[in-house]
Amino acid sequence: MPQQQPRHIAAVGSGHRPPQQGRALASGTPQAIRGNVPGTLTTGTAPSGPPGLSWRRGRQTRSWHACPARAGEQPIPADQEDTVIVLTLADQRQEP
Repeated sequence: MPQQQPRHIAAVGSGHRPPQQGRALASGTPQAIRGNVPGTLTTGTAPSGPPGLSWRRGRQTRSWHACPARAGEQPIPADQEDTVIVLTLADQRQEP
C-alpha cells in the first residue's frame, strides 16, 4: 500500500482587504502550523482580554494576545479552529 503524504493546509486571510487580495497566513502541515501559533491562547468562562481578541467555543471563551504568557495565565494549545482564528487576529493587528 502506498504511503500517504501529509496533507498541507493554508489559512487564507482577507481581513479588511477585498477577497481577491487575500494572502496565505500560513502553509505547511497542520502540525507545523499549530506548532507555530503566535502569542498566548487561554480559555475560561469569561474573556481575559479585549473583546476583539476573544471568542466563544461552546460554553467557554477563548482569549488571545500576541505576548508570551503573563503571570498566572495557563496557556492552552491551539487546535485547528483556534489556529485559524489566531492567525487571522495576528494578521489584522499587522494591517496599516
